[in-house]
Amino acid sequence: MSPEAATIVTWVGSTIAAAVTAGSAYLFTKWREREAEWRKEKIEVYKEFVMTLGAYFEETGRKRDVDVRERFVSACNKLNLVAPQHVIEALKVLVGEAPTRDASFESRVSRVFYEIRRDMKISPSDDVRSFGVRIWQIPEDHPNG
Repeated sequence: MSPEAATIVTWVGSTIAAAVTAGSAYLFTKWREREAEWRKEKIEVYKEFVMTLGAYFEETGRKRDVDVRERFVSACNKLNLVAPQHVIEALKVLVGEAPTRDASFESRVSRVFYEIRRDMKISPSDDVRSFGVRIWQIPEDHPNG
């Protein structure tokens, strides 16, 4: 092979390698941007669910406000759109047929939150055996309530 041909082959190879590298970097960047946007959307849906959860179950035993019911149902339905199956299964266990705040309420809520945190890849990961959450509410007789 002549020196000119070797130079052309080297140039073509370098150009192809540069194009593949640039294309790969571009695609990877776009993928990361889409993943970040998707994660942001999921966080918004999860936040809405958390914000409506306390109000919805606080009303148990009393006639629930229509707005509270609608917001909670809307938040649950949005979870069906973005949450993976393990979160939806935990939500089904939490809400069940007739949602009540009984003795197993905290464990059912904890299961939903555990699955949400697992989906969001919260680091460090939680221990399913000891993980638990509490839904905080301001008592009616509290000065800020």
